Amino acid sequence: MKIEYRKLIILINYFKSNLQIYTKSKILANLLNVNLDVIVLLVNKIRSLGYDIEFDNVSGYKLNKVTDEMLPWEVKCNLQTQILGTKIYYFDKLFSTQDFALKILHKHENGAVIISKTQINGRGRYGRKWISDQGSLCFSMIIYPDMNIRSISFFPIISALALLITIEKHIKLKPTIKYPNDIMINDTKIAGILIDASMESNIINHIIIGFGINFNIDINSINNKLTKIGCKYNAGTLFRAKTTLTQIQFLQILLTEFERLINILHDKNFTYIIKTWNKYSNSTNQFDYSLI
Repeated sequence: MKIEYRKLIILINYFKSNLQIYTKSKILANLLNVNLDVIVLLVNKIRSLGYDIEFDNVSGYKLNKVTDEMLPWEVKCNLQTQILGTKIYYFDKLFSTQDFALKILHKHENGAVIISKTQINGRGRYGRKWISDQGSLCFSMIIYPDMNIRSISFFPIISALALLITIEKHIKLKPTIKYPNDIMINDTKIAGILIDASMESNIINHIIIGFGINFNIDINSINNKLTKIGCKYNAGTLFRAKTTLTQIQFLQILLTEFERLINILHDKNFTYIIKTWNKYSNSTNQFDYSLI
Protein backbone atom coordinates (compact mmCIF):
# COMPACT_ATOMS: atom_id res chain seq x y z
CA MET A 1 0.00 0.00 0.00
CA LYS A 2 1.42 3.38 -1.04
CA ILE A 3 1.75 6.02 1.67
CA GLU A 4 0.29 9.42 0.84
CA TYR A 5 2.79 12.09 1.82
CA ARG A 6 0.14 14.71 2.62
CA LYS A 7 -1.64 12.44 5.09
CA LEU A 8 1.67 11.46 6.68
CA ILE A 9 2.45 15.12 7.40
CA ILE A 10 -1.08 15.78 8.71
CA LEU A 11 -0.75 12.88 11.14
CA ILE A 12 2.71 13.98 12.30
CA ASN A 13 1.46 17.51 12.92
CA TYR A 14 -1.55 16.16 14.81
CA PHE A 15 0.67 14.07 17.08
CA LYS A 16 2.98 17.05 17.68
CA SER A 17 0.01 19.23 18.60
CA ASN A 18 -1.13 16.56 21.08
CA LEU A 19 2.24 15.54 22.50
CA GLN A 20 2.00 12.97 25.30
CA ILE A 21 -1.76 12.67 24.77
CA TYR A 22 -3.40 9.41 23.69
CA THR A 23 -5.71 9.43 20.67
CA LYS A 24 -7.88 6.48 19.71
CA SER A 25 -7.26 4.87 16.34
CA LYS A 26 -10.82 5.61 15.16
CA ILE A 27 -10.35 9.33 15.78
CA LEU A 28 -7.17 9.30 13.71
CA ALA A 29 -8.91 7.33 10.97
CA ASN A 30 -11.75 9.86 10.88
CA LEU A 31 -9.26 12.74 10.84
CA LEU A 32 -7.63 11.40 7.67
CA ASN A 33 -10.75 9.74 6.21
CA VAL A 34 -8.98 6.37 5.99
CA ASN A 35 -9.46 2.90 7.47
CA LEU A 36 -7.60 1.59 10.52
CA ASP A 37 -5.12 -0.41 8.43
CA VAL A 38 -3.88 2.82 6.87
CA ILE A 39 -3.37 4.35 10.32
CA VAL A 40 -1.19 1.39 11.31
CA LEU A 41 0.80 1.81 8.11
CA LEU A 42 1.25 5.54 8.63
CA VAL A 43 2.23 5.17 12.28
CA ASN A 44 4.84 2.55 11.41
CA LYS A 45 6.28 4.86 8.77
CA ILE A 46 6.40 7.73 11.25
CA ARG A 47 8.18 5.51 13.76
CA SER A 48 10.74 4.58 11.10
CA LEU A 49 11.55 8.30 10.81
CA GLY A 50 12.59 8.44 14.46
CA TYR A 51 9.39 9.56 16.19
CA ASP A 52 8.69 7.77 19.49
CA ILE A 53 5.03 6.70 19.28
CA GLU A 54 3.45 4.52 21.94
CA PHE A 55 0.36 2.36 21.47
CA ASP A 56 -2.17 1.18 24.04
CA ASN A 57 -5.00 -1.19 23.12
CA VAL A 58 -7.55 0.91 24.99
CA SER A 59 -6.25 4.48 24.72
CA GLY A 60 -4.71 4.40 21.24
CA TYR A 61 -1.58 6.21 20.10
CA LYS A 62 0.49 8.98 21.64
CA LEU A 63 3.69 10.74 20.59
CA ASN A 64 6.31 10.73 23.34
CA LYS A 65 9.21 12.36 21.50
CA VAL A 66 9.74 14.13 18.19
CA THR A 67 12.43 12.82 15.87
CA ASP A 68 15.99 14.15 15.84
CA GLU A 69 16.28 13.44 12.10
CA MET A 70 16.81 16.48 9.90
CA LEU A 71 13.53 15.97 8.05
CA PRO A 72 12.48 18.89 5.82
CA TRP A 73 9.21 19.60 7.63
CA GLU A 74 10.98 19.57 11.01
CA VAL A 75 13.69 21.96 9.80
CA LYS A 76 11.04 24.28 8.33
CA CYS A 77 8.98 24.26 11.55
CA ASN A 78 9.60 27.63 13.28
CA LEU A 79 12.39 28.51 10.82
CA GLN A 80 12.79 32.31 10.96
CA THR A 81 13.98 32.98 7.40
CA GLN A 82 12.48 34.45 4.26
CA ILE A 83 14.60 32.69 1.63
CA LEU A 84 16.96 30.11 3.10
CA GLY A 85 15.22 26.79 3.61
CA THR A 86 12.16 27.47 1.47
CA LYS A 87 13.17 24.23 -0.27
CA ILE A 88 14.91 21.49 1.71
CA TYR A 89 16.34 18.20 0.47
CA TYR A 90 17.25 15.50 2.98
CA PHE A 91 19.14 12.24 2.39
CA ASP A 92 20.47 9.47 4.57
CA LYS A 93 23.52 9.31 2.31
CA LEU A 94 24.89 11.37 -0.57
CA PHE A 95 28.10 11.34 -2.54
CA SER A 96 28.40 15.03 -1.66
CA THR A 97 25.84 17.71 -0.79
CA GLN A 98 27.91 20.19 -2.78
CA ASP A 99 27.86 18.00 -5.89
CA PHE A 100 24.10 17.42 -5.56
CA ALA A 101 23.59 21.18 -5.36
CA LEU A 102 25.53 21.61 -8.60
CA LYS A 103 23.26 19.06 -10.30
CA ILE A 104 20.03 20.89 -9.42
CA LEU A 105 21.09 24.42 -10.35
CA HIS A 106 18.80 24.26 -13.38
CA LYS A 107 15.81 24.34 -11.00
CA HIS A 108 16.86 27.81 -9.87
CA GLU A 109 15.67 27.21 -6.29
CA ASN A 110 17.02 30.23 -4.45
CA GLY A 111 17.72 29.38 -0.82
CA ALA A 112 17.53 25.61 -1.30
CA VAL A 113 19.27 23.61 1.43
CA ILE A 114 20.63 20.11 0.81
CA ILE A 115 21.25 18.02 3.94
CA SER A 116 22.78 14.56 4.15
CA LYS A 117 23.25 12.38 7.20
CA THR A 118 26.53 11.11 5.76
CA GLN A 119 28.58 11.78 2.65
CA ILE A 120 30.41 9.12 0.67
CA ASN A 121 32.92 11.58 -0.72
CA GLY A 122 32.57 14.91 1.01
CA ARG A 123 35.13 17.42 -0.22
CA GLY A 124 36.92 20.44 1.14
CA ARG A 125 39.01 23.12 -0.50
CA TYR A 126 41.40 22.14 -3.30
CA GLY A 127 39.60 18.79 -3.65
CA ARG A 128 40.70 17.55 -0.23
CA LYS A 129 38.58 14.84 1.36
CA TRP A 130 36.15 15.87 4.08
CA ILE A 131 35.22 13.06 6.46
CA SER A 132 31.61 13.22 7.57
CA ASP A 133 31.05 10.48 10.12
CA GLN A 134 27.83 9.82 11.98
CA GLY A 135 27.02 12.86 14.07
CA SER A 136 28.25 15.34 11.47
CA LEU A 137 26.02 18.13 10.23
CA CYS A 138 26.63 18.36 6.49
CA PHE A 139 24.65 20.63 4.21
CA SER A 140 24.93 22.95 1.22
CA MET A 141 22.94 26.07 0.32
CA ILE A 142 22.18 27.44 -3.13
CA ILE A 143 21.96 31.21 -3.43
CA TYR A 144 21.26 33.41 -6.43
CA PRO A 145 22.33 36.78 -5.02
CA ASP A 146 21.39 40.01 -6.72
CA MET A 147 24.90 41.39 -6.23
CA ASN A 148 27.92 42.33 -8.32
CA ILE A 149 31.21 40.45 -8.25
CA ARG A 150 32.71 42.83 -5.67
CA SER A 151 30.59 41.05 -3.07
CA ILE A 152 31.89 37.56 -3.91
CA SER A 153 34.92 37.84 -1.61
CA PHE A 154 32.61 38.50 1.34
CA PHE A 155 30.67 35.23 1.07
CA PRO A 156 33.40 33.07 2.69
CA ILE A 157 33.53 35.69 5.44
CA ILE A 158 29.80 35.88 6.21
CA SER A 159 29.54 32.06 5.97
CA ALA A 160 32.19 31.68 8.66
CA LEU A 161 30.72 34.51 10.73
CA ALA A 162 27.24 32.96 10.72
CA LEU A 163 28.69 29.78 12.16
CA LEU A 164 30.96 31.56 14.65
CA ILE A 165 28.13 33.72 15.98
CA THR A 166 25.78 30.72 16.28
CA ILE A 167 28.37 28.73 18.25
CA GLU A 168 29.30 31.59 20.56
CA LYS A 169 25.77 32.81 21.30
CA HIS A 170 23.97 29.50 21.60
CA ILE A 171 26.60 26.94 22.64
CA LYS A 172 28.67 29.37 24.72
CA LEU A 173 32.04 28.38 23.26
CA LYS A 174 34.74 30.71 21.95
CA PRO A 175 35.44 29.76 18.33
CA THR A 176 38.04 31.40 16.10
CA ILE A 177 38.72 31.51 12.37
CA LYS A 178 41.71 29.83 10.79
CA TYR A 179 42.01 31.62 7.48
CA PRO A 180 40.15 31.44 5.23
CA ASN A 181 37.18 29.45 6.56
CA ASP A 182 38.12 26.76 9.07
CA ILE A 183 36.36 27.10 12.42
CA MET A 184 38.54 26.22 15.39
CA ILE A 185 38.02 25.71 19.12
CA ASN A 186 41.10 25.20 21.30
CA ASP A 187 43.27 24.27 18.30
CA THR A 188 40.82 21.62 17.10
CA LYS A 189 38.86 21.92 13.88
CA ILE A 190 35.12 22.06 14.45
CA ALA A 191 33.96 22.89 10.94
CA GLY A 192 34.96 23.66 7.39
CA ILE A 193 33.23 25.68 4.68
CA LEU A 194 33.43 25.19 0.93
CA ILE A 195 32.21 27.67 -1.69
CA ASP A 196 31.54 27.09 -5.39
CA ALA A 197 30.51 30.12 -7.43
CA SER A 198 29.79 31.17 -10.99
CA MET A 199 30.16 34.70 -12.30
CA GLU A 200 29.45 36.33 -15.64
CA SER A 201 30.48 39.84 -16.60
CA ASN A 202 29.95 41.86 -13.40
CA ILE A 203 27.21 39.68 -11.92
CA ILE A 204 27.25 36.64 -9.59
CA ASN A 205 25.21 33.86 -11.22
CA HIS A 206 25.05 31.57 -8.21
CA ILE A 207 26.89 30.60 -5.05
CA ILE A 208 26.84 27.18 -3.39
CA ILE A 209 28.04 27.15 0.21
CA GLY A 210 28.81 23.84 1.86
CA PHE A 211 29.17 23.37 5.61
CA GLY A 212 30.75 20.38 7.33
CA ILE A 213 30.24 20.66 11.09
CA ASN A 214 31.43 18.19 13.72
CA PHE A 215 28.29 18.43 15.79
CA ASN A 216 28.38 15.13 17.69
CA ILE A 217 31.17 12.94 16.36
CA ASP A 218 33.46 10.28 17.76
CA ILE A 219 36.70 12.28 17.97
CA ASN A 220 39.03 9.29 18.21
CA SER A 221 37.47 7.61 15.19
CA ILE A 222 37.61 10.67 12.96
CA ASN A 223 41.15 11.62 14.01
CA ASN A 224 42.36 8.12 13.17
CA LYS A 225 40.86 8.49 9.71
CA LEU A 226 42.41 11.93 9.29
CA THR A 227 45.83 10.52 10.16
CA LYS A 228 45.46 7.78 7.54
CA ILE A 229 44.77 10.29 4.76
CA GLY A 230 47.61 12.56 5.83
CA CYS A 231 45.71 15.43 7.47
CA LYS A 232 47.74 17.32 10.04
CA TYR A 233 45.00 18.80 12.17
CA ASN A 234 42.92 17.40 15.03
CA ALA A 235 39.14 17.38 14.85
CA GLY A 236 36.93 18.57 17.68
CA THR A 237 33.22 18.26 18.36
CA LEU A 238 30.53 20.64 19.60
CA PHE A 239 28.73 17.94 21.56
CA ARG A 240 31.08 18.25 24.54
CA ALA A 241 29.68 21.69 25.18
CA LYS A 242 26.89 22.06 27.72
CA THR A 243 24.06 22.60 25.27
CA THR A 244 20.60 21.20 24.81
CA LEU A 245 20.42 22.32 21.18
CA THR A 246 19.49 19.65 18.69
CA GLN A 247 20.98 19.56 15.20
CA ILE A 248 17.68 20.89 13.86
CA GLN A 249 17.66 23.86 16.22
CA PHE A 250 21.32 24.56 15.52
CA LEU A 251 20.70 24.55 11.76
CA GLN A 252 17.65 26.81 12.11
CA ILE A 253 19.66 29.37 14.08
CA LEU A 254 22.56 29.16 11.64
CA LEU A 255 20.33 29.71 8.60
CA THR A 256 18.66 32.68 10.30
CA GLU A 257 22.02 34.22 11.17
CA PHE A 258 23.36 33.65 7.67
CA GLU A 259 20.33 35.30 6.05
CA ARG A 260 20.78 38.29 8.37
CA LEU A 261 24.38 38.64 7.19
CA ILE A 262 23.38 38.29 3.53
CA ASN A 263 20.99 41.20 4.01
CA ILE A 264 23.78 43.25 5.62
CA LEU A 265 26.04 42.43 2.68
CA HIS A 266 23.26 43.32 0.24
CA ASP A 267 23.02 46.71 1.95
CA LYS A 268 26.81 47.08 1.44
CA ASN A 269 27.53 47.43 5.13
CA PHE A 270 31.07 46.15 4.63
CA THR A 271 32.37 47.91 7.74
CA TYR A 272 30.11 45.88 10.05
CA ILE A 273 31.16 42.61 8.40
CA ILE A 274 34.87 43.41 8.61
CA LYS A 275 34.68 44.55 12.23
CA THR A 276 32.92 41.33 13.17
CA TRP A 277 35.46 39.25 11.24
CA ASN A 278 38.36 40.97 13.02
CA LYS A 279 36.74 40.17 16.34
CA TYR A 280 37.04 36.44 15.69
CA SER A 281 40.29 36.27 13.71
CA ASN A 282 43.84 36.51 14.96
CA SER A 283 46.19 39.39 14.15
CA THR A 284 47.48 37.74 10.94
CA ASN A 285 43.96 37.56 9.49
CA GLN A 286 42.85 41.16 10.10
CA PHE A 287 41.25 43.17 7.29
CA ASP A 288 42.66 46.46 6.10
CA TYR A 289 39.84 49.02 6.32
CA SER A 290 41.39 51.04 3.51
CA LEU A 291 40.29 48.30 1.11
CA ILE A 292 36.60 49.18 1.47
